[in-house]
Amino acid sequence: MTRDNLSLNYDGGGEFYELIYRHPIWCDMVMTTKEKVLQAVSSLPDDASIEDAMDRLLFLAKIERGLQQANAGQTIPHAEIKERMAKWLK
Repeated sequence: MTRDNLSLNYDGGGEFYELIYRHPIWCDMVMTTKEKVLQAVSSLPDDASIEDAMDRLLFLAKIERGLQQANAGQTIPHAEIKERMAKWLK
């Protein structure tokens, strides 16, 4: 799975984000960063604030960074994450 076959949906309420895997055959052409920003902002509701737009763009940037790290093999094994979470949740 690469970033080229993922899309993000956002409900505009600040609570629900959805990461959708799309089969490469059905993917749109690769978008430039500018196109991604324009699409993210244009999909906000008409009454969205500048802060809403900034939150959306920050979220997308973090997803992009995570996908780049995953594609580079910079991941953490599930067992290690479970150990870390167990310490945090004490």
